[in-house]
Amino acid sequence: MTAPRRPLGVRARLTAWYAGSLALVLCASALAGRTVTRALLERQFDASLAGSGALASRFFRAEIGEYRTVEATLVHLGSEFVFPDRRIDFRRPDGSHFVVPGAHARPVARLAPPVRDTLVALDPDLAPGWTVHVDGSAAAHEALLRRIDLAFLVGVPLLALLGAAAGWWLTGRTLAPVRRMAQAAERITAASRGDRLPIAVPGDELGRLGGTVSCASSPLPRAGSARRSRECAPRSTTPRRRPPTRSVTRSRSSPSSSTSSSSSRAPTRRR
Repeated sequence: MTAPRRPLGVRARLTAWYAGSLALVLCASALAGRTVTRALLERQFDASLAGSGALASRFFRAEIGEYRTVEATLVHLGSEFVFPDRRIDFRRPDGSHFVVPGAHARPVARLAPPVRDTLVALDPDLAPGWTVHVDGSAAAHEALLRRIDLAFLVGVPLLALLGAAAGWWLTGRTLAPVRRMAQAAERITAASRGDRLPIAVPGDELGRLGGTVSCASSPLPRAGSARRSRECAPRSTTPRRRPPTRSVTRSRSSPSSSTSSSSSRAPTRRR
């Protein structure tokens, strides 16, 4: 037969509960923080792509007065707009790409995955149906998210371990009076049953428990039973109410009434 497992002590259980709760809160906070950070980065990147498309639209409106036609203006803009982390294309109203002459001679920007894109209207009045297609690489944002994940993977367990160490120390300080009372109770024998347990703060829960145990383990002679009942009786926190005092008033009788009463009580003589 296997020996029964020794249960964990109160200090170990409290520390485990505290460390587990702290780790759960930290994991939930890290997950919520990563979700919010990712959403903010994606929103910022999409706004940046839309800003690039809006910049192309503003340049188009500024240059079309000089080049007169949409195609000529886009040829000029295609040679001007070059970005290292994004690619700008123009699309006709039927959805086909507008190929800028001589674009094949220029090196095409290779975008690292993941790639996000957006469509912005070129100009509803000057170029109806034409759109600006912007592709952008979100590799920098993904790298930032990976660094955040690495920080969470390292920081959450480290904080949980520090919390467990702090919980172990705090529970040790909290349970120190209980340990002292347990050691004193183990030393109490039949010859020393009058010894009382050490009580640090008599007014708290541990103090009341120690006082109750001390009263229960200290027998007194019969002559002192009244004293024991006074010392070990539970103290009520609610004040006692005094019974209302009654004022006794004496009624003073008038002389005529006293005389009449005395005369009525006097015996009558027979003739």
